[in-house]
Amino acid sequence: MRQSMKTQEQKCSIYPSDEFIQNRRRVLICALIFMVFGVLALGIYSGTLESPFVFDDKARIEKNPHIRITQFSFTEIVKAGFNSSKSRPLAFISFALNYYFHQYDPVGYHIVNIIIHVLSGSLLYLFISSTLKIPSLRPRYDHPDLIAFLAALIWLVHPVQTQSVTYIVQRVNSMASLFFILAFWLYVKGRLVQAPQRRWLWYLGSATSWLLSLGCKQITVTLPFFVLLYEWYFFRDLSKDWLKRNLKYVLGIFIILLFIALLYTGLNPWGKLSRLNDFAQNDFTVVQRFLTQFRVVIYYISLLFFPHPSRLNVDYDFPLSYSLINPPTTLLALGIIIVLLAAALYLAPRQRLISFGILWFFGNLVIESSIIPLAIIFEYRMYLPSMLVGLIPVLLAFRYINLNWLRLGLLCVLLALFSYWTYERNKVWESKMTLWQDCIRKSPNKARPHYNLGEAYANLNMIDEAIPQFLRSLELNPDNAPVHHNLAVILAKQGKTDETIVHYRHALQINPNSTETHINLGLELSKQNYLEEAIIHFRKALQLKPDNAETQFNLGDALARQGRTEQAIHHLYKAVQIKPDLAAAQNNLGGQLLKQGRSDEALDHFTAALEVDPNLAEAHNNVGIILIQQGDLDAAISYFQDAVRINPEFEQAHSNLRRALAMRNSLDSETGNIQKEIDARPDDAVLHFKMGNIYLGQGELGKAIIEFEKSLTLQPNFLAAQNNLAMTYAADRQYDRALAAFQKLIALDPDKAGNYYNVAALYALQNNVPDSIVWLKKAIANGYRNWELIKTDKDLANIRNSEEYKQLVKGH
Repeated sequence: MRQSMKTQEQKCSIYPSDEFIQNRRRVLICALIFMVFGVLALGIYSGTLESPFVFDDKARIEKNPHIRITQFSFTEIVKAGFNSSKSRPLAFISFALNYYFHQYDPVGYHIVNIIIHVLSGSLLYLFISSTLKIPSLRPRYDHPDLIAFLAALIWLVHPVQTQSVTYIVQRVNSMASLFFILAFWLYVKGRLVQAPQRRWLWYLGSATSWLLSLGCKQITVTLPFFVLLYEWYFFRDLSKDWLKRNLKYVLGIFIILLFIALLYTGLNPWGKLSRLNDFAQNDFTVVQRFLTQFRVVIYYISLLFFPHPSRLNVDYDFPLSYSLINPPTTLLALGIIIVLLAAALYLAPRQRLISFGILWFFGNLVIESSIIPLAIIFEYRMYLPSMLVGLIPVLLAFRYINLNWLRLGLLCVLLALFSYWTYERNKVWESKMTLWQDCIRKSPNKARPHYNLGEAYANLNMIDEAIPQFLRSLELNPDNAPVHHNLAVILAKQGKTDETIVHYRHALQINPNSTETHINLGLELSKQNYLEEAIIHFRKALQLKPDNAETQFNLGDALARQGRTEQAIHHLYKAVQIKPDLAAAQNNLGGQLLKQGRSDEALDHFTAALEVDPNLAEAHNNVGIILIQQGDLDAAISYFQDAVRINPEFEQAHSNLRRALAMRNSLDSETGNIQKEIDARPDDAVLHFKMGNIYLGQGELGKAIIEFEKSLTLQPNFLAAQNNLAMTYAADRQYDRALAAFQKLIALDPDKAGNYYNVAALYALQNNVPDSIVWLKKAIANGYRNWELIKTDKDLANIRNSEEYKQLVKGH
């Protein structure tokens, strides 16, 4: 009994079990490895944290409006991803989150890319470590964790990974690889778990990770094949019977993958693939690309073993293969690939891990290095295929070097060398200029690097340096529309209008659907007063992009210069509706309205322009002109003074200021003279009327009302005085008195339609919709036909949502 109790006490011991201690030890080791990987990766990539957006970053990130989320909500984030790319939404969701937190500061984007790289390296360590501990491999390797650590570390610091890490948009590639290796590791963990109920949780995680990888880039579509291959290699001991029994699964996987491919490409996959950039530009045929890939793959392999920075390039000028013997190295490359694949089969029973690594490399390259007409060569395509390559030097060292210090010493030298080369290669990415200068040294006869360097110079306003690069790019490829366009832009800055127009025309011959080129050519033609042709290009730009406020403004401006006021107003209205903060459009619209005598509306738009841009001298001048018309000379003088202060060379504002000052002096003199006459003839209605107008012009509404009332007391049927009294009441917001004055005016002059309209406006201002509609109908019945004013007059704003108003203006 005592022994039984003792046994029970032992079972209830407070000390942790051996399994708990081992699990805790593994977690600590993984955390330490992650820290080591993180510190090392941050060290070798530290020089790239402020590297700018380059190459495809511009279109996919900088010019991508969909990632510019302003709210941290699930709906906004998901929309950002799928609107950016239906085939790669997850990667673009990460860019949207970057934008939310960092806008376009590249540091945040680079940090995320480095973290993804570190996570991938850590998961690679876990995958290799788990693989080496599989029962069929465990007896062969005495130090599985150390081997996995060194192999993953070699991959982590390898210089060939710089393009996937430093080139921001290639996060699509590194994220896909991250989820791929995570999915594979989860599968292996599930395969090694004994309890069936837990195993399916691992498998579910693996399948989920695979789907996430497909949401980043479809290169990971090969995972199911590799899982079957892994199962056959490491759990089924290359059993032919097992392989025959499971071939049906291979066929099923192939059908599923074909279905997934059709989801991405549609029912006309070749039609979509043929629109891929390089192929669409006729840089190569499908056969040429396929043949060239044999040599490209061999070059990739050479980079894995000798990745000196001088051999790395962001944009290769790789010679095409035209047949198996042109050049002869095509056939040689094919032979080497066949030998390597044969070696993988030969090594399968003896060196299964190396054999699997070879098949991993070729199998993960097959998507991007086969018949799909992508660009010929990019280093980032080796990110996933190269993951197991680090095993080769490590396994060879552990197999053939018996001295631990020598084995580790040599591997550390290799790691140090690769780390140094990666750090050196990353120096090239520090700026756009250093990147493209390096590329031109390595691809001097390729047009694109010259164009990109020219663009980098142009962005820094180094025009003299940019022009030769653009011209060299056009020598190598005369049919590149963006080069013609950008060359035209900088020639315009030099004032070389004729050459500018020539290059814009060339650009449109190549790409007639470039909205920006149509706009820019229209602007240049407009400067030369070729207004009719400029209008044609502005209209074409609007056909391509109707909601472009600047184009609506430019078209309106050109039409205004031709004297086509109504059409100009139409397009300028559209411009300010699309973009109310477009100050120049607000000012120009006001100018056209002013030509039609619509001073109140014009003043609203001039004021709106100044709210956006208080230093717009033209708007200050225009407000001054209206204030003169309204008789408010002091305020007008103030605006003219602001205009000449902002732009001392603005001659029209100087002239208006001189005229306003002269008018004020004259008005002061006139006021004194009329007052003398009133003193002499106090019962003269006309003199009181004149004095009322002077006060009205000076903005002294109270005094003006007194004079108009005196005038009407002396002469009750004085129509002009009655009209001005009514208008002055309205201006002073004495709406009831204004209504009474207008109704009396209508009794005196029932045929003037404008008076009925003014009563309608007064009722609308008081939000009296029914009476406003009644009087508006009376105005129309008496011949009022200014439908544009009826539709735009702010005084009628309160009645515009009524059905009666809508019916009234319908069809006009």
